[in-house]
Amino acid sequence: MKLNQKYIEKIFYNYDKIRQAVYEARNDLGSIKAGGNSSGHAFVSDPTAIAALRNSMELRKVVIDMGKNQDSLVVSNPEKWMKVVDYTYAYFKGKTTMDVLQDRFSGESYGETCNKLNISRNIYYCYLQEGMHYAQLCAVGLQLMALF
Repeated sequence: MKLNQKYIEKIFYNYDKIRQAVYEARNDLGSIKAGGNSSGHAFVSDPTAIAALRNSMELRKVVIDMGKNQDSLVVSNPEKWMKVVDYTYAYFKGKTTMDVLQDRFSGESYGETCNKLNISRNIYYCYLQEGMHYAQLCAVGLQLMALF
């Protein structure tokens, strides 16, 4: 599960980039074709069909640019991964675990978070582990990863 936890942490760190990539892919007018057929007739645009197809199909993957000196992050089933993050934050809403997760993945150091929340380093990592464990269970429930 350690390897899976590292991947889940990448998803949390890059949640905003993933959301932006999904938004751009959903609104890319050239990605979905509707109308016309192979009978030689002219292609007829059908905006209603295009909108329906765009909203009904799940995206298979998005590619996130990680910046200089880093490989791109390829996220399969990005909308399901976004649900994992959303479900995790919703589950811990109003709890210290939520504060730890948000601070961790916004780039704040553990020392700053510990001082702000008045908790020890060990407690910080217990909260972080609790959040990551719940996210792993969500990922298993959404069939993004296997339990074993």
